[in-house]
Amino acid sequence: MGAAEEPGFSGAALSVWAKTNAQDGDWMRLTRHLLDSSAVGEMLWDHWLPDNLRRLLSEQFPDPGDARIALGFLAGIHDIGKASPGFAVKARLAPGFGDLVDRMADHGLICPAYQPGGFTKLPPHCRLGQHLATEWLIERYEFSRPDAIAFTIPVGMHHGVPPTSHELQDLQRDPIWVGSPA
Repeated sequence: MGAAEEPGFSGAALSVWAKTNAQDGDWMRLTRHLLDSSAVGEMLWDHWLPDNLRRLLSEQFPDPGDARIALGFLAGIHDIGKASPGFAVKARLAPGFGDLVDRMADHGLICPAYQPGGFTKLPPHCRLGQHLATEWLIERYEFSRPDAIAFTIPVGMHHGVPPTSHELQDLQRDPIWVGSPA
């Protein structure tokens, strides 16, 4: 997939992988996956959510149209945790995909070494994603921590189980798998 299909993204952003296919050795960029997911979130708002649920969600925003935007945004960032060393390093664990980690490193996105079965367990990308989204809302938009956590819970539980406060605190205390600002 060419960069022209995803304008406005840096080379570093375009180097991050989201999905791999062991059968054909292909992979999907994270930027493509997040753009697709955002569009699906908006499509679900437009064509699938019942009117009463759209109305209820819209009441939570000063401008009712912002609820649709929020749904598209949350759907679009649901896998943002894949833009972290804690997820990216998994490419080294899959035969034939180690070059994905090297491609990211060429853009300054470095993954620490990881040994499966060792003392350290990689955090799930959904937990990493909630942590990243929460910190971004606090730093960029001055959300309070409780409000940011409440807003990003769908990111943290998009595989069905919400993170515990201990899991999120662990990522704050030991950010090795969260990554650098890059």
